[in-house]
Amino acid sequence: MPTTMQTMIERAPRIAIQSGEGEIGAYELHTGRRTVRAIKARLTRERCGGDRWAHAWVERAAQPGVFDRADLDNDRFTDTRALDLED
Repeated sequence: MPTTMQTMIERAPRIAIQSGEGEIGAYELHTGRRTVRAIKARLTRERCGGDRWAHAWVERAAQPGVFDRADLDNDRFTDTRALDLED
């Protein structure tokens, strides 16, 4: 059985929220509840009604520092990158 997005979020060492305006954005570690619903709510707040953009990045448990961008609406990952984030 495939691993669900919720399971990946629960198992992830860290979750980062990337948000910004235009081409400029910043990463911040997510410290809230580890549920798809909670992260979707956070992304909605970060987007400020359409003035900004936001993405969730889920760290791979087996590869510290490697994060996958979560498409929470379609239950899949769409991009991968190495991030150097402060805890």
